[in-house]
Amino acid sequence: MEFKMKTGNAAKIVFLTIFCLLVTFLGTITFFVYFFNYGMNDETGRNLSGVFPGFGLEKLIGRSGTIVLEQDDKTALAVKETSSALVGIFRKKNFEEKEIFSLIDYYDLSNEAAEGLAVTNDGWIIAGGNLGTEENLKNNFVVITRERKIYPIEGAILDKEIGIYFIRIAARDLSVRGFAENSEISEGRTVLGVNWKNFIFISNISKSSDSETYFSSDDNAGKITLSRSIDKTFFNSFIFGLSGNVAGFINSKGEVYRPENLSSALKGILKYGVLKHPYLGVNYIDLENVAGFMLKQGAVISAISEAPAVAKGGPAASAGLREGDIIVYFDGTELNQENKLADLVKRHVPGDSVEIEYWRGKEKKTAVVILGEE
Repeated sequence: MEFKMKTGNAAKIVFLTIFCLLVTFLGTITFFVYFFNYGMNDETGRNLSGVFPGFGLEKLIGRSGTIVLEQDDKTALAVKETSSALVGIFRKKNFEEKEIFSLIDYYDLSNEAAEGLAVTNDGWIIAGGNLGTEENLKNNFVVITRERKIYPIEGAILDKEIGIYFIRIAARDLSVRGFAENSEISEGRTVLGVNWKNFIFISNISKSSDSETYFSSDDNAGKITLSRSIDKTFFNSFIFGLSGNVAGFINSKGEVYRPENLSSALKGILKYGVLKHPYLGVNYIDLENVAGFMLKQGAVISAISEAPAVAKGGPAASAGLREGDIIVYFDGTELNQENKLADLVKRHVPGDSVEIEYWRGKEKKTAVVILGEE
């Protein structure tokens, strides 16, 4: 009788142990599924999944025996590649030999004034933040790479429209990132936020361009809307596609500018040595936001309030374009939801020759335009 009771108790203990382990396992799986589907959100709904250093994606990707993320290999590789191209911008220090070490005498890599991204291997950096004038940036700041190499700033150019600096340092063989192709920043695409402190967030593009009806061909390229709100930790930093290329710039207000704004300005600087934006000189209605017209897509050249349809003496006027013309192709690319006229213009620099196909009434015509300087 005593043996049977002991056997019964042992069976109960084994059963309870297995039950507790099963509950723990299911609870863990439920947490991670929720975490990656919904992110870490506070009571306001802000996404905080990348705010805590050393927690989240960088620890979970590739960990044997835990969760396997969809596209985890691409995501892990993109994080690694983008992180290597990030740099920190720090207030300049004057080093002096001292007997006792004090962190205040050196660069604390967790206390950057701003962060940047290397975009050419010969020393061009793009960076956001409030760093003052170009002269102030040059005289009072340095750039530090992931390898902890310290570079003085040789020159800087500020694009005030989007609030970004183009910084030149005397470096060679920098790890760099390029700019994403249009297909990488279409709606539904996954993007990553990675910053200098190695905080990470993952989101999707819910809208890849502005949804207004009236536009200027010479506006900044449109903004991107993400499916999740962006924590302030990532303001003045960059988002990347799974290729590792730059998919946008997050400004100081949390707005995400398309990469054409950055690439166009950089191309102009590399070609002319100064900041120059391309100029076409038309206002237009985007047919993507119009129903009932015979064409589903294109740009109808049209006046906006007091602004004329075609700027007098501008490149478009010189090429013979006029009010009512419907542009359907720009430099061989068809205008559609993913290819807005203003975005296509921003892929060029002043002086570029582009071919425009358009409808004038029932006649399809072609014009060659030499882009001017805004």
